[in-house]
Amino acid sequence: ADHNSLPLPQEASLGPRQPRTTPDGQLPLPLSGPRPPPLLRPPPPPRPDPQRPDRPPPQGLLHPIVHRHLEEARLGFNRIAELDSDAFVGLPRLEALDLSGNRLGRLRRGTFRDLPSLRTLNLCCNRIESVPDDAFHHLPSLAYLDLSRNRIGEFSMEAVVNNDIGRFSAGKGESSLLLLDLRDNRLQELSWLEGLTDLERLLLSDNELSRIDSRRFANLQSLLTLQLDGNSIATVEPDAFKGLLRLQVLDLSRNAVETLPAAAFASLVSLRVLRLAGNRLRSLAPDAFQNTLLERLDLSRNDFSFVPSLALGAVGASLRRLDLSRNAVEHVDAASLAACPVLTHLDVSHNKILVVPPDSFAMVPNLVVVNLSHNLLEEVDENLFQETRNLMVLNLAETKLKRIPAFGPSVPLRVLDVSRNAIAELRSESVLPDLVELVASRNPVQKLQSWSWAPQLQTLDVSDCPVSSLTRDSFRGLGRLRRLKLLGMESLRRLDADALEALKGLEELEIQTCPQIERYRFRLGSLLSRVYNLRELVVWVTEDSLVDQLAGTAATRLEKLGIRGVNLTSISPQAFKDVTQSRVLSLSISGTGLSRLPAGLLRHLPDATFLTLHLNDNALRSIQSEVLYGEEEDWTVRGSRVAPGGVWLEGNPLECDCHLLWYSRWLRRWGRESMQARGKASTAVMGQ
Repeated sequence: ADHNSLPLPQEASLGPRQPRTTPDGQLPLPLSGPRPPPLLRPPPPPRPDPQRPDRPPPQGLLHPIVHRHLEEARLGFNRIAELDSDAFVGLPRLEALDLSGNRLGRLRRGTFRDLPSLRTLNLCCNRIESVPDDAFHHLPSLAYLDLSRNRIGEFSMEAVVNNDIGRFSAGKGESSLLLLDLRDNRLQELSWLEGLTDLERLLLSDNELSRIDSRRFANLQSLLTLQLDGNSIATVEPDAFKGLLRLQVLDLSRNAVETLPAAAFASLVSLRVLRLAGNRLRSLAPDAFQNTLLERLDLSRNDFSFVPSLALGAVGASLRRLDLSRNAVEHVDAASLAACPVLTHLDVSHNKILVVPPDSFAMVPNLVVVNLSHNLLEEVDENLFQETRNLMVLNLAETKLKRIPAFGPSVPLRVLDVSRNAIAELRSESVLPDLVELVASRNPVQKLQSWSWAPQLQTLDVSDCPVSSLTRDSFRGLGRLRRLKLLGMESLRRLDADALEALKGLEELEIQTCPQIERYRFRLGSLLSRVYNLRELVVWVTEDSLVDQLAGTAATRLEKLGIRGVNLTSISPQAFKDVTQSRVLSLSISGTGLSRLPAGLLRHLPDATFLTLHLNDNALRSIQSEVLYGEEEDWTVRGSRVAPGGVWLEGNPLECDCHLLWYSRWLRRWGRESMQARGKASTAVMGQ
């Protein structure tokens, strides 16, 4: 980690669009000031359903007398197509309003008038094509406005300026907005940008912008984050970003920029994060980053054939992270990296690098993370990492390596990925006392033997290796191992019941069934029964049915059990017999070909008093109550206590018919009983 860099403002993610939520599902947080009220961020709007017509909210839904103390209203995903001009009148304390995921095509003038406390307004995922000039007038507290994922082709600051009459001067209003989100719309130009003197985050990703004119953002003196990624920007004029003296994060990725003007970012004296990924850049002017304080630079997915050392020299004293992945770089050496002496993260994966000279990293001794994967290396010089005395994470996947490279005694390497190579023996010439994670999948390894060179290993992946046998000696010396992945073992012909017995600390295991081994010589349950601390188990079933493969597991501490396998089409009611006696269990059956589940599926999990059942991404068309309760029990008697953690069915081609009626009733009852249980728990805690 970079302990010298200052905290960064919140940033948007790179590459393909990511869910635009904070970790707790709320609107993007402000960069300064008080936290906005919570509003759940919805998924994309559902497809139109002709059987479910558009509708306005019921008259009098929010009554000015009854709801005069209301602080938050969530009206998302209600098929609302129109809002009356007095829909929200008389709500002086309303701070957060969520109208996302509806079918609003236009906003009436005055719809949001007289809401003096409103700070957060979420209108994302509607069908809005235009915004009236006074749509958000007289909202003196409005700070967070989300209009993303609509059809807006034109926008005027008249819609939001003059929110506070006291700030009106010289015939031009100002806005109290801190965040304006217009992502995923149809904006083609930015001539409307004015009056946003307090704005800190402007999000314009995935629109139809084609150019950035000179001084276009000059009036946004407070702006900290500017997102322009995912447009069609081909032209960036000189002084395009002039005036943005406080800007810290600029994202221009996924555009069509081929060249940048000289000193393109020279006026951005506070810039710390710059993303230019996914453009058509071949080179950079030496003064491209002049006057900036760049700490993170993303140049991935461009057309660079060399490291732009001259341009990097201007930010060499501050640059910590450099991403040059997915270019056409052919050479990396000490001279090309000498301009970045404080670099801690370097990614040059997916290039055309053939050789890395032994002194390449001599001038960047602070490297912590290096990614050289997916290049054409055949060997790594044993002295390459001698000077990288802070190196902790190294990715050498798919580089044609024939052996694990040697490391100096002072290299504190913790994570090593050598997957998809030509390594026949998992052994290093040097001891790696700090190594805790090794990914060695897809190598021609036929035998696992001495692990004395990695005494602290905690995570190991040897999937898809042609290992022929696993015995007690295969993992000897790995007493600290906690996570193990053994998938794709198609060449395995011997798997002893005590093969994992030496792994006293093993907590997480991902393994597949082995039908190629004669059943009288091997049972998966016998193998698992000797892993006494197992808490998470994922089994990939290679057969078409799960019957008794797990019988006898008896994992007393198991908390999570996952069943996977695209070939799996049937499962026996006896499948989980003697698997676990855990009281709290999350059972996940997903990614299979199951179209139905048997009655009494849970009969052999009687000790699981708090069970969560995940049945996502299968081929289920229906589910009967007998699956959970058996054929002789009425589900209404026991209620939701059979699965207090819920039953989840996302990603299945369910047919909405009478066979699912019980499930809809069960969900309502589960919600009610869950709330009651939480209420009792809270009361008990308060009583203590």
